[in-house]
Amino acid sequence: MLVVAIFLIFLGLVALFLSARPKLAFFLDEGWKFRNKTEHSSTYEAVNFAKFLAFGLAAIVGGIVLLVMNVTFSRQDAARAAFDHCQSEIFPQFTKTIRWNGGELGNEDEVRSLAKGLGVNVVFATGEVIVFDPKRQGDDKEVLRFLAANHDQSWAGPFRCNDYDK
Repeated sequence: MLVVAIFLIFLGLVALFLSARPKLAFFLDEGWKFRNKTEHSSTYEAVNFAKFLAFGLAAIVGGIVLLVMNVTFSRQDAARAAFDHCQSEIFPQFTKTIRWNGGELGNEDEVRSLAKGLGVNVVFATGEVIVFDPKRQGDDKEVLRFLAANHDQSWAGPFRCNDYDK
């Protein structure tokens, strides 16, 4: 999509150039057939100007729209890939690794080692483990929160990765 956007912008610039140079536009369009034996009319010049101006502006606007869409789609694709990585790698491994001893984490060193291996940060609080992804866009880096069994789970929401495309 990026190549198409750049190509459209290039075509738009060429069309705007030709709208400003009616003699060159006439020669490229029709004049080459006559070997400088004819001259273009003012009507032809006006129509050519309008045609190249409209096409040039439309192509440039279309190219800019495609560039913006490309950036948006790239950001969304990255967020989706990060979310999928969280769901398929980070969440299951933390779920298997975390062991509670009453209301406290029983294997803090093992969980810290896992976080380091996965490239995430982990914070331990009383009866909870919070996982942060430093690569996550925006200010909110929290991706997971695990609560000990004696906590009221209702406020924490479901145990799944937080959305990455906020």
